[in-house]
Amino acid sequence: MFSEIEKIVKKSRARYVAILKAIASGHRGWGDMKAFVEMGTGLIPDSRFSNFLEELVKYGYVKKFNGEHTIEDPIARYAILNKL
Repeated sequence: MFSEIEKIVKKSRARYVAILKAIASGHRGWGDMKAFVEMGTGLIPDSRFSNFLEELVKYGYVKKFNGEHTIEDPIARYAILNKL
């Protein structure tokens, strides 16, 4: 699993990891996630943040339902919080 994530996040690893950690930590709304990410990685334009998030949804690491984002796999969630 980690090798797949590493390929996707290679160019902007800190921001992708921060987004994954935000979601795994319970920040599910766009604004909450963006604030969490910016605290750790600095300011990011809204469009750029949305692109990162859309990539994670596109590749199936994050699910979006009713405007909220989740990481459904508990093993992936654990790995994101404890190994990345």
